[in-house]
Amino acid sequence: MFRQFSNKSNLIQFNQHLKSKLSKGANQNSSKSFFGKFSRKNFMKNGGNPFLGLFPVTKAIVIGNVVMYGLSWFFSTRDFTTNFLYNTRSLEKGKFHTLITSHFTKDNTINFAIDTIITAYIGNHIEYNIGSQMMQRMLLFSGLGALAITHLTCRQDEFMHPETVIRFIIYFLTLQNPHLKIFLFPFPFQIKIMYCAGIIAGFDIMQNKLYNFSPLMVCLMMRKSGGN
Repeated sequence: MFRQFSNKSNLIQFNQHLKSKLSKGANQNSSKSFFGKFSRKNFMKNGGNPFLGLFPVTKAIVIGNVVMYGLSWFFSTRDFTTNFLYNTRSLEKGKFHTLITSHFTKDNTINFAIDTIITAYIGNHIEYNIGSQMMQRMLLFSGLGALAITHLTCRQDEFMHPETVIRFIIYFLTLQNPHLKIFLFPFPFQIKIMYCAGIIAGFDIMQNKLYNFSPLMVCLMMRKSGGN
């Protein structure tokens, strides 16, 4: 499983290739929106609709988000929380499915919409560049890491839904091109992605969501293994 991380020459080549692509897009026109810096022809089909022609991992994540959001309408908030979010005693109670479902639950409709669109649009681009296998492994390590941190930092009465995917996207792009500019909803202006990552990290620290730093650790591990 860790073979691809341990193959140093492959990771060096991958990092150089991805940095070249992202830097080229950023330098061509820094005043354009973040989304305009990526070539749609590279990763989207059917007229540029981000929800069509998705790569396997991205498609699975989008479907997971939609399914869990749909289920939330059929349960009370209490029942949905206790049945699908992860708790330090979930495994003791036989709720093994929460190892997966907790990563797809959202606080509200706005979070669901934003996370799903960002995953479909930007996550699909990342998967195109690094490959489905690498994307799958990095997200798997991020998810497992988040659950491990949960046992060390959370109380037994807390229920967690690690925001693994969206954190992975932000931290991954930050480490590849920290000066890339994006729009930070709801603000109508652009900021560098490294500031966006800092703001998100600050909120996670204030809310004691240390498990959300698992994707950052995985991205740093990949970067270090690649010799950069």
